[in-house]
Amino acid sequence: MIKKAIIYPIANGNYNDSSHELIFSLRSVAEHFQKNPLEQTPVFVISEECPPYLSDNINYVKCNGYLDALEKACLISEEFVWMNDDIFFLTDHTWEDMRQWSRKETQVSDKKIEEMVNGTGWSRRKGEVLSQLKENGHTTYDYSSHTPYLYESEKLLTILKDYEFGYKTPMETAYGNVYRVERSETRRKLSRFHDKALPLDVSPYTILNYSDRADLAHLRGFLIGRFPKPCHYESYGNLVLSKHTLCKIK
Repeated sequence: MIKKAIIYPIANGNYNDSSHELIFSLRSVAEHFQKNPLEQTPVFVISEECPPYLSDNINYVKCNGYLDALEKACLISEEFVWMNDDIFFLTDHTWEDMRQWSRKETQVSDKKIEEMVNGTGWSRRKGEVLSQLKENGHTTYDYSSHTPYLYESEKLLTILKDYEFGYKTPMETAYGNVYRVERSETRRKLSRFHDKALPLDVSPYTILNYSDRADLAHLRGFLIGRFPKPCHYESYGNLVLSKHTLCKIK
């Protein structure tokens, strides 16, 4: 087991047309998180299939689903930054910066927790975790911000044992409240869902994240302009870059 790692869990099938996500996320890591060559942190991709566009500078680990990826991550490194392929660093970050997480300033109210428990999907699961946290005497802050998370493996394994998830959102909430993760006062996330959501001046923001509702063609243009140079995590010869997609050369 190593001491530190950056780990991406990648959904099955996210390899060709959607490969722009991971590639530009890795470019943002290379530019804003791995600047010092003497302090390079190993980067891992954990997925059911190895994406074809990665270089030998990426460590690949095969998994069978999200929870299996988490358990494997805990075996890889004592602590790790849990990334997603639709997260991009816009400013320089250090490892210590990752120890503070984004969260709401106030705790989730009892009424809101009840509404979530009576809901469906990830909302219900997060509500159930918040309810369990309250019963166990913990705080009930909402740590779900879809930003990078720094986990300590031993602590995360305890959370995985004591709480039931099935999804990343309630896991973040449980870990953050049980271990009282400090709230970041400086991290500002830019969420982009359509072409008017991306401001001309992104300097106030430290991280860019988007969801499936994003106008991907417009977003890719921004990412190409923001991170135009390939990085050492890419297998350059296997990719062609255009305004609309990154795809494997036939």
